[in-house]
Amino acid sequence: MGAKPDPYNFKIVKKQIVNGNTIVMANYPESLTFLGNKLMLLKGTPEIGSALDPHFLDDEHEVVARFIPNENGWKLAELCANNL
Repeated sequence: MGAKPDPYNFKIVKKQIVNGNTIVMANYPESLTFLGNKLMLLKGTPEIGSALDPHFLDDEHEVVARFIPNENGWKLAELCANNL
């Protein structure tokens, strides 16, 4: 298993607003799984500042779903965002 993603060391690869929610593909270079790519659905349209933790932490956390970071995962994220 790869190293835990550092929420302060990431780069946004792709971002899209869908139905008032945000789909984000971010790369965490220390993480080895999926070459460091994480595909997340965020509730609403939060400002992505210097930190983005891809884990589910609590009810206040922005990440509501994660998907395999590929084309099919992006399509699933769009479907979920449209129905959130």
